[in-house]
Amino acid sequence: AVRISDAVGVSVTNCTFEHLGGGGVHVGNRSRSVEVVGSRFFRPGQSGVVMTGNGSAQAQRVLVENCSFDRPGTILASAAGIIGSTVSYSTFRANRILNSSRWGIAVRSNGLAASIGNTIELNRIEGAGQSSRDLGGISLCSGGPTRGTGTVVRSNCVKDMVGTDTNDQGELLRPFFTWSVYLDNNSSGFTVEGNVLSGNVNGGLFFHGGADNTVRNNVFARTSGFAPGASEPGDYGWYHAASVQYAKLSPLVHGGNNSVLRNVVLVTSNQSAWSLNAPFNASTPELAAVDRNLYYS
Repeated sequence: AVRISDAVGVSVTNCTFEHLGGGGVHVGNRSRSVEVVGSRFFRPGQSGVVMTGNGSAQAQRVLVENCSFDRPGTILASAAGIIGSTVSYSTFRANRILNSSRWGIAVRSNGLAASIGNTIELNRIEGAGQSSRDLGGISLCSGGPTRGTGTVVRSNCVKDMVGTDTNDQGELLRPFFTWSVYLDNNSSGFTVEGNVLSGNVNGGLFFHGGADNTVRNNVFARTSGFAPGASEPGDYGWYHAASVQYAKLSPLVHGGNNSVLRNVVLVTSNQSAWSLNAPFNASTPELAAVDRNLYYS
């Protein structure tokens, strides 16, 4: 509905976007210092706020704050309330994102171009994964071999990640293959702190390789098969209260020096607290510390 391209100092405030075939606000082509504040996105066909670019043309210093997103992605299954394919030095704060087709908030990468210096805080994300699977309510990918992204995920509530797929017989698998926070494709240099992560199929957290990540002072609750009808463990299933799982995707990328500290983990019966397995025939995971956590059954 609104495209912001090669622009500086644009503010979209207290607007309403309803029943769109596409997305709501698209920020790209070197745009910077853009604000989307206090706006409502109701059933957009694609993502609510989209930021695109590469290493030289990415959006920077974007603020998305105090917005509501209700059922983004009614047409495009791989959509989010807020998504950036390369965006830096931006803040996504105090938004409410309900029942998105895939992610709540996703900060990705465009080839080797890195997304750095972002802050994701005080958001409430519920019911993501209505039309897709293999996701986190907050999904992050730092891009290429980048370490030290400086991105912080802080004080969010991520609740009831659903996930949807079908099997070879066409039967619906729901809920299926979700985490609360997903550090994808060797994501490195992230801080995940002070979040409440409740309700998902596989676990509250997924390390998909990567290094120098710190996960501290979070609450993991009702993780692992949170709803009736969850798929059985198999090719796409690991069941743990808070998964720290590894697949070192490339020998060129160091995977290690990840710390898991001072978290509260609520463990149900027949559940392990942390899974340190290495799926997909990856190398053995390396952790700097798993310490001072509180486990409660």
